[in-house]
Amino acid sequence: MTSISGKMTKKTAPLFLILLSTVMVFALTACSSKTAVTASDFQSAAENLGYTVLDITDQYAAYEQINICLAFEDEDLHVEFFEISDEDQATSFFNVNKETFESFKGSGAVETTVNVGSHQKYTLKTNETYYVVERVGTTTIYSYS
Repeated sequence: MTSISGKMTKKTAPLFLILLSTVMVFALTACSSKTAVTASDFQSAAENLGYTVLDITDQYAAYEQINICLAFEDEDLHVEFFEISDEDQATSFFNVNKETFESFKGSGAVETTVNVGSHQKYTLKTNETYYVVERVGTTTIYSYS
């Protein structure tokens, strides 16, 4: 993936991830309903913040359940947005990524978990890195900074 000009710092990247996560969950609906954004919405939001979004779906060609993957990154932040074929596959995808992040836990790490209906979210803050994986319906965001 091509690196893009830095807009984030170690201090602002976690805030951006929280904001992006909130946009993903609440976009296009009232706050009481959780509906995922589309790939187009994700791309527009990231581009409005100055990022160049790449379609890296081909990197996941071996995984038939991944319909699309968009991504952007800079020196401090890596974000991938996935549209998955169905909710069961998206749940499985979320769980695999959550387990990967959990393997990075060390002493002093802080983690949070949400699991309500079609919404799942896991965050992990280590001494060095902030990780987020979030699923709403058939979409998932995977990111770290």
